[in-house]
Amino acid sequence: SSLADRLGYEPSESEINAALEEDIEILKNRIDQFGMAEPEIRKQGENQILIELAGTPDPERVDAFLKGKGSLAFHLADTLTTQRAVAYLQANPDEYETIMNALQNDEDFVQPSVVPADRMLAGIFSTDEYGLEQLSGVVVIYRTATLDGGYLLSAEPSKDSTSNQPVVNVKLSDEGGSIFYDFTKGHIGQPLAIVMDGHVKSVATIRDALSTNVQISGFTTEEAENLAIILKTASLPISVTVSSQQTVGASLGEDSVRVGAKAILFGFILVVLFMVVFYKGCGLIADLALVMNLVIMVATLGGFGSTLTLTGIAGLILSVGMAVDANVIIFERIKDELKAGALPKAAVKNGYAKALWTILDSNITTIIAAVVLISFGSSAVKGFATTLAIGIVSSVYTALFLSHLMMDLTVGRKISISWKKIGVEVPKDKAEGGRK
Repeated sequence: SSLADRLGYEPSESEINAALEEDIEILKNRIDQFGMAEPEIRKQGENQILIELAGTPDPERVDAFLKGKGSLAFHLADTLTTQRAVAYLQANPDEYETIMNALQNDEDFVQPSVVPADRMLAGIFSTDEYGLEQLSGVVVIYRTATLDGGYLLSAEPSKDSTSNQPVVNVKLSDEGGSIFYDFTKGHIGQPLAIVMDGHVKSVATIRDALSTNVQISGFTTEEAENLAIILKTASLPISVTVSSQQTVGASLGEDSVRVGAKAILFGFILVVLFMVVFYKGCGLIADLALVMNLVIMVATLGGFGSTLTLTGIAGLILSVGMAVDANVIIFERIKDELKAGALPKAAVKNGYAKALWTILDSNITTIIAAVVLISFGSSAVKGFATTLAIGIVSSVYTALFLSHLMMDLTVGRKISISWKKIGVEVPKDKAEGGRK
């Protein structure tokens, strides 16, 4: 097994269990980066891991995360031996299909007269128009890697500035950069193969000496994104294979989501009525800001590719209630200004100014708590905290900027903020004045 290869001996039962737990944690990080998918991943039996995903996940993308071992390596390619191997395949068509199947299944091609023992025939894999990985060519590479993924610090998907093709920008440690620099400096003009999980993804000619920053290509946009995630979440101690995959009915989940959606709607209606009853016309402005807050939240969650789960719904419901807190503070400050004799426009300006730091202080402390939950919480807790954090940022924006803009546009000689008369109505020719 991969664990035995890594340890150099047959692992004990406790070591296998520990490795399986590590596998589970790594898979959680790969599948659920932001805590929005909330996968249920647990050990099943002695050597199986059960993964349950809410919503309708892409099976191919999930397979990529499961099968990706995160083993990135750079191997020097042998051009002359590659030409000899291609000539051998062309001269022996009866062996061609057998050898290609062996490469597809990651099996070694043994033919000392063609490929020396210190080298190996590897398949070059590319993705076709349907997103399927296909064997597109062969190349002979040295078995010993020039550099492996152990020296990798980070990996980010990007676009090549010249060709606009998807690439992955890899940053190596100082030690790895030094090793890679010395190697590439001594092999300028020679081909270098980029190997991911035993598959050659691309072969490039070394043009200059490379150090800690390396750009690798040969991927589709989705492959580049997946590769970056896999490389950043380490390799699996025990390799996994998909033994079965099925889609089950989501009646229970649908019922929960339906009840949660009703709770959001009911809570929204109550908040809308509360604001109108207590703050009259200004309450309507706060309600419009609340609608925009929900739109921003849903759009942001959609950008994260989130699945609507119970914890996510809880975060949404709480955000709806918290969204008008800032408006309540602002309106009460405006009331105080009006009672003190300020004219409507001046009251609005002073009310927002005096409420600013109170709103920021209260929301920053909540954001800090959400960040802590995102950093140290389980998948479900992360989903709740992420939804809450997005809701807080969105509500502060809509309260301090959007509702402020609407107040400035609508407030004139008088202000509709209470059923009781507060302050005095401003004569038309003094509507733009300050304090009376």
